[in-house]
Amino acid sequence: MIDGRKTAALLTALMVCLTACSGSYDMKSANNYSSQRVKEARNASRAYQTQQQYGTVVHDNTKMELSQKLIQEVQNVEGVNSAIVILTDRYAYTAITLDNTATGTKGARARREVNNKGTSLGRYNPFDNNQTADPRELATGFNNYETVQNHEDLSHAFKQRIAETIRMAQPNVHDVFISANRDFVNRMNVYAQESWKGHSLQPYVAEFNQLVTDEFGTGPVHVPWNANR
Repeated sequence: MIDGRKTAALLTALMVCLTACSGSYDMKSANNYSSQRVKEARNASRAYQTQQQYGTVVHDNTKMELSQKLIQEVQNVEGVNSAIVILTDRYAYTAITLDNTATGTKGARARREVNNKGTSLGRYNPFDNNQTADPRELATGFNNYETVQNHEDLSHAFKQRIAETIRMAQPNVHDVFISANRDFVNRMNVYAQESWKGHSLQPYVAEFNQLVTDEFGTGPVHVPWNANR
């Protein structure tokens, strides 16, 4: 004869186990920055714009080069559609477009810059060197992968993941700057196209310094721990 008390206890234990297992699985989900990345992000030192947490930074780079290696690394991060990474004397500057392979990549305040009412996504592949489209129009705002106007509206956990990926692949990088701003993405694509054509990027250094200064500023940027701010 089945003991009712033992059966109830067994069912309770089973429910607790299912709940715990479900929660654990969600925390390890690779494509949900609003859940599994939060605890680890809170416990880790900020990996991007580190100097701007409490002080100022000067974008006085004297050299710049495209990093194909880091492009591929960032491209593999969940939520990233395309990436362009430029290395300078000390920093890594990253322009990204977003796709729908992850959730929690941006906050509720993020201003949507893309109208995907059409039937296709993306004008062209930024990694295809045989392009005829204007490189300044990688992100057009129509039938395109998503961009976010203000880099501060990308979630902390998402940027942390990208920055950690860059630092792991390139340990000598002093700081990482990440943006999905449409104009920034397009300008970075111009530099990428020049590099892929075999041209030096040195003539663009002064212009580039102004671009990243305008985009990221120089004053302190404090980021709340809420990944979906």
